[in-house]
Amino acid sequence: MRKRLRSLPDRRDNQNSSLHTWPFSCWENTVRCHLNSTRQIHLLIALRIIGLAIAYGVLARLVLTVSTANGNVTIFWIPGGLALAATLAWGVKVWPGIFIGALSAGLMVDDPVEVAIFLALGNTLETLIAFWLCKKRNWLNPEFDQTKDFLDLGRVAAVAAMISALIGPVTLSVAGYLTWEKLPYNIGHWWQADLLGILFGTPLFLAWRKYPTDWFSREKLVETLAIFVGTWLVGQVVFLEWFKPFLGNIALGYWLFLMLVWGAVRRGRQGVLLILAMVAIQALFGATQAVGFFANDIEQTGLQNFWFYLLVLSSVGVGLVIYVEGRSKAEETLLKSESRFHSLYNNMAEGVALHRFVLDSAGKKIDYVILDVNPAFELHTGLRTQEVIGKTATEAYGSVPYLDQYVAVTSEQNVQFQTYFEPLDKTFSISVVATDADSFATIFRDISEEVRLEKTLRQASARFEAIIEASPIPMALNNEALDIVYLNDAFVQVFGYTLSDIPIIAAWWPKAYPDPDYREQVQQTQYLLVS
Repeated sequence: MRKRLRSLPDRRDNQNSSLHTWPFSCWENTVRCHLNSTRQIHLLIALRIIGLAIAYGVLARLVLTVSTANGNVTIFWIPGGLALAATLAWGVKVWPGIFIGALSAGLMVDDPVEVAIFLALGNTLETLIAFWLCKKRNWLNPEFDQTKDFLDLGRVAAVAAMISALIGPVTLSVAGYLTWEKLPYNIGHWWQADLLGILFGTPLFLAWRKYPTDWFSREKLVETLAIFVGTWLVGQVVFLEWFKPFLGNIALGYWLFLMLVWGAVRRGRQGVLLILAMVAIQALFGATQAVGFFANDIEQTGLQNFWFYLLVLSSVGVGLVIYVEGRSKAEETLLKSESRFHSLYNNMAEGVALHRFVLDSAGKKIDYVILDVNPAFELHTGLRTQEVIGKTATEAYGSVPYLDQYVAVTSEQNVQFQTYFEPLDKTFSISVVATDADSFATIFRDISEEVRLEKTLRQASARFEAIIEASPIPMALNNEALDIVYLNDAFVQVFGYTLSDIPIIAAWWPKAYPDPDYREQVQQTQYLLVS
């Protein structure tokens, strides 16, 4: 809006403009800018609703090709994950897209309109409940960067899936598509489908909002193709019986775990989720064709084996990628920490030296080796770095200075002291920190100049006090708080008061000027002179 206002012509540049119309013109453009912005937001929301409806409807129609009762009951409802991911990413305002997509999917499998409406209502309410649990109750971190986040997603999915699992089978039973005798089984089946769909689909669609451009860089392209083309080929072998005459009856289901581990280590969360999506598609397609690893699963178990296989595969893949990414983040944090430490170590004004104790045969600490020093060490000591690193204190200094102080240092108690070091004719302030049982670090600075200055000040102060004390003129010194801190002998002899008699200036006035009127006059006079 500010850019739009700046682009308007200045009234001084337009000879035909009226000074009275300028404020109204500014207001009009401000409103127009606001309306345009509001229209853009509404248009964006509408486009998202349409896109979600299309994606949900198409995905639901594809999933419902694998069904057990009138094209409505499946074991893997991935659109539920898409719906929750969309609301978490775009906000709850896109919920009409879920309803429209679910309704269109029901109509595409020839459900009556009233049945399709109730099923779409169940799917929509499921997503809204899941969104409420995630946002309002803070049950979920949508970043999914910790194991806890996926466990929380499982908790959200388990609760929210109950809504659709109750509405869907009951609606189909009332409509006569399912028998009432199998209602508990169908509710459980439906709940499993929505649970796995949310668990699997939500992180998949959220993770793939950002395209991994680095996968196809020159350095990573070959490995990226090897991972995903290899996964597809293994999936074809496992689920669609490619090369069966050659492989015979070899168990193949575990082959995908190799590709999953490869993807987790080398391509992270997006890689694992993409591999899982490829596996799910190939496995379902093979099941519908009655070939491969789940050839008889629809008929014998209603795809229960597929459900548990994908659940286990997802758990392994997600757990592994969280561990790998967590370790990578920890290593990155460690590298940054080390970089900061080295920057501080090399640029700090204080000298730093790292040491390790030397023990005798009885385990007594008798010396210490200088392991490393920072650049300031040379500045403070005058000793060159290469002359001391790797040498014992005896070799570097000709003795073992301050061994007793260093031995006294523990992990719970540090040591600080000031000392004059005769070999270098310098005074140091030294802090000693234990780094482990047999190692320690010293942080020190040369305070020789400070000590000399302090000594000079003490001598000057002593001379000043001697002059005041010998003065025949009565003198009193006070601090900023108006406490009397010193009275010379002349003061005591002339006035007869000591510090115990007049510890503060306020106690001096009544003794010096007993008459209140005269005292006030003197105080005012002194105030005028001082100010």
